[in-house]
Amino acid sequence: MLVRAMRGADKADVLAPTDMSTGKRFDEILNRVTDVDKLANTGYVIYSLQVAAWAFSGTRVFREGMLAAVNLGGDSRY
Repeated sequence: MLVRAMRGADKADVLAPTDMSTGKRFDEILNRVTDVDKLANTGYVIYSLQVAAWAFSGTRVFREGMLAAVNLGGDSRY
């Protein structure tokens, strides 16, 4: 995902599934990105990536996505 984004791919291409699996656990977590109520905010790196993907997919600009992700942490408010 990061490589595609850094190469200038559009949002749909960045979030598109690939043939390269990162592991069953990650794949299951990433498949739940669309529902904010299912996002975990424990700080676990896989969950953090899930939140980042959710924020990226659901916002138009970086600032909006960053604030959305940070505010899901449960210990901050903007």
